[in-house]
Amino acid sequence: MPVIPLLLTRSLPSRAILRRSTTTRAFAVTRATSPTVPLRANLKPRKRPSLAIASLLGLVAAGATLTTPLLLDAAPAQIIVDPDSGLAVPTEKSLAGSQFHLVGLGVRQVTLLNFNVYVAALYADEALLNAVKKADKWRKEYTPDTLINGSDNAFYMKDLVRRRAELTLLIKTVRATTGTHLRQGFTRFLNARLAKDVKDGIFTDADEENAADAAIRELEAKFPKGAIDKEEEMWFTKTKNGELRVEFQGRELAIVKSQWLSERFFEGYLAHEKPISNKFRKNVAESLQQIVQS
Repeated sequence: MPVIPLLLTRSLPSRAILRRSTTTRAFAVTRATSPTVPLRANLKPRKRPSLAIASLLGLVAAGATLTTPLLLDAAPAQIIVDPDSGLAVPTEKSLAGSQFHLVGLGVRQVTLLNFNVYVAALYADEALLNAVKKADKWRKEYTPDTLINGSDNAFYMKDLVRRRAELTLLIKTVRATTGTHLRQGFTRFLNARLAKDVKDGIFTDADEENAADAAIRELEAKFPKGAIDKEEEMWFTKTKNGELRVEFQGRELAIVKSQWLSERFFEGYLAHEKPISNKFRKNVAESLQQIVQS
């Protein structure tokens, strides 16, 4: 089972109850009005938890605030709470017959106005996670800093995104917005990626460049134009066939058949140039280390 980040915030009250599950042998924090968030300590039956886990449970029981992600094993079909927005996202998600596991998450903020826009959460399928675990360069050389700041940023980013496997990105709104506002944000960074690829000579001819531009326009046209409420979810999936599939309000919004678009969309969230969310990149980078070492 992949390792995922566990985020504990002020949403856990001082009256939170600690219980030990008889089915998963995991400690969990529960409350009557919220889902269970498990804290798996990989314990054997009838043994005390480790000192680190015991200390963690003590902090939770006392209602402490933990702003740094704790990377622990977690049971499937649970949730994780983003510490900045208080929004919960699932640790696993099934979309169009594919099963995805949470890799990392972080809030997108408007720096100038200092408010949260949405939570972005990255998921990967089992094939991609297993491939990364088995890759020598990942196992021997990867550290979070190499993805965040290192000279190998491009390698790890591209190796993660351009494999023949599936990734999905959840966008969950922190506040009410509009489809137009979200669309403008996405097309802005995609147009920037297009301009960079043109400058770097990535396209072999004008037809390839025009196809990439047309893919952006197609995605733009399929975006909802009306109001989008708080805590609405939009899912963007890079398929094995090199398509970008978009789902909104439980229905398929678009399928754009462009490998360039599907890859550049996810690279936009992982690239260190003009990052969309530093908190997202940092959490994903740290979580990938836990996955590689698991």
